[in-house]
Amino acid sequence: MADRPEHSETTAEARGQAVEAYAARSDVSEAARIAGVDEATFRRWLDSNAEINAEINRARLERASRLRAEVRELASEAMASLRELVSDPNTPPAIRLRASLAVLQASEATKAETIGPTDPAAIRSEWNQRDLLSRIGLGL
Repeated sequence: MADRPEHSETTAEARGQAVEAYAARSDVSEAARIAGVDEATFRRWLDSNAEINAEINRARLERASRLRAEVRELASEAMASLRELVSDPNTPPAIRLRASLAVLQASEATKAETIGPTDPAAIRSEWNQRDLLSRIGLGL
């Protein structure tokens, strides 16, 4: 599927604002409002413009990377605190249990979120595959 041209009134600034807002919130209405574009326009971009989708995915990757770095910075302190709580025999059992559960839950907290391709060609390829499956009745 080829990219459809954008309307001439669409500015690069609005596009950038929409991309950043959508990457951070994944809410089409809010992203369109922040960028000052019509929601239908933004939905059209999402459905037909691989470059915008790639920009969104790159922004999401960047955001996820920053968040993981922040979590890693705090992880050492948090683990030391939890280790003290879990190991200290004077810690009440209910607190030790909560600390133990926090450690177990934290193992999932660092699991990477699945984010789509950051290359427009790869996005077009996914769209072509989706369209082909839809045409033969196997659409997802």
